[in-house]
Amino acid sequence: MAAAIKAVDSHRFSPRDRLFFDTNVWLRIHTVGYDPNDQNVKAYSSAFRRCLDAGGPIFVDVIVLSEFVNRYARWRFETQPDAQRVNAFKAYRNSSAFKPVAKEIADACRRILNICQRLDDPFCVVDPEELLAEFETGKVDLNDQLIARLCAAQNLTLMTDDGDFGGAGVPILTANRRMLAGRRT
Repeated sequence: MAAAIKAVDSHRFSPRDRLFFDTNVWLRIHTVGYDPNDQNVKAYSSAFRRCLDAGGPIFVDVIVLSEFVNRYARWRFETQPDAQRVNAFKAYRNSSAFKPVAKEIADACRRILNICQRLDDPFCVVDPEELLAEFETGKVDLNDQLIARLCAAQNLTLMTDDGDFGGAGVPILTANRRMLAGRRT
C-alpha cells in the first residue's frame, strides 16, 4: 500500500498534524551518535522546533522509547574512552561508569515524555502470525512493522529517516533523500 512520502524540511506544520517520531529521529534530535552539523540532524531538529511551535501533538510508544534507551546506551558503550574501556556491554552497563550515562539517558527520555502523548503498543490488536510471516521473509524488522501498524491505526504521520518504511503504507516525513527519490535505503 503506497502512502505519501514528503520532505520534512518543506512540511508546514499545523496543530492538526498527528506525528510519531521514529527512534532514529529522536536520536538525531538529541545528536546521539550524530554530528550536530549533519544535514539530517539539522533537518529533524528544525522540524522538531517547527512542530512544537505549531502546537500539534507528538506521540511516542514503548517500542520507540525502548529503542532510544538501548541505542543511546550502546552508543555510549561504543564511544568509551580507552582509559575506561569495558569490553562487554553488560559489564559496562553494570559498572560505575554507566551510572551518569543512565542518568543522561533517563533525562533525555523525560524530555521526550514531557512533550509527547503516550500510546499503547499495537501488539494486542495485530495478527502475530501475519507479523511473523512478514518477518521471516528477512525483509522487515518486527519493531518497524509494529510502528507502521500503530501509525496506521492511530492516523499518525511517521517522521523517520529509515528507508525500510518506504512501503509501510503510512504518511511519512523524512530527510532521507533516497526515500524521497523512491528508493528504499
